[in-house]
Amino acid sequence: MILDFKKYFSYAVRDKNLLIYSNLSFKKNESVLTSFKTHTHVNISSVSIDDLKNHILTKDIDVLLIDLNENSSQVYDILSSMSSTNKKVHVILYIKLNCKNLYPPLVNICEGVLAEPFDDDVLMYKLFTSLSFDNAINSVANAQNSIVNIQNESCNMIDNYLDTYEGEILFLSEALKEYVARLDSGELSQELIDSISIDMDKVSKVFSHHFYTKEVSPIFRDFFVYLNKLDLKSIDLKNIEGFDYLARVIEDINSYLIEYFVDRVFSDIHVFKDSLYNSIKFMENRLDSVSDTSSELEFF
Repeated sequence: MILDFKKYFSYAVRDKNLLIYSNLSFKKNESVLTSFKTHTHVNISSVSIDDLKNHILTKDIDVLLIDLNENSSQVYDILSSMSSTNKKVHVILYIKLNCKNLYPPLVNICEGVLAEPFDDDVLMYKLFTSLSFDNAINSVANAQNSIVNIQNESCNMIDNYLDTYEGEILFLSEALKEYVARLDSGELSQELIDSISIDMDKVSKVFSHHFYTKEVSPIFRDFFVYLNKLDLKSIDLKNIEGFDYLARVIEDINSYLIEYFVDRVFSDIHVFKDSLYNSIKFMENRLDSVSDTSSELEFF
């Protein structure tokens, strides 16, 4: 898996709601902000700060980008009071060049600091890393479900199944890595799409051969059907970025296969089931030019 956060940024934030509580417009960063499910901007005032907690809860805000200013102590009290609500909000502080109101308690509970001047890459990085807390927690939880820690009859049955198909998965992995390389090099051909389609059908059949993993099989089967029907001539040039997402989806699938069948890092297929489904649908929507109306904003 390529450790380039830009390629995964849209996946990480597409189901997240962002609140920008700042007197800076952030209009120049619109291309970054539109990757979120929703992004709302609220100017700082005595009225809006009193309603900050209510806005976070009612709008289900996941990430808060907020100015560090004379209201910092009040903002700190508001965020601290939310600890009893079980609502996790990732906080990034925006510091202007002329900031004179450093407030350590608020700095200490934030997960990132954005300082003037900054560009899209810096903003994207700060937003992406602020969400790494959730990913770290999920990784720890997944480790607890590792196959090596499960010593029961069910585990033995799964081990036999994994042993049976490990060789086939290694063979498929080599093909998937080649497809990623060809897509990343800019190759777009019907032959390439058809080859990927055929191997997705093979992956689907592998997962269908065990009662525990067969619930994942339809995801790969539907992916096979979609690619099998995909006509490159019908793709609008404005949607060509969808093939970049296709490369990342194939890359992720390869990682899941190796980690499950070969390295046996995890035992619970739900670790990747929902993420895989959402990533494929996101990629298909980009190719099919399907808009997401959930990104339309309304102000409270």
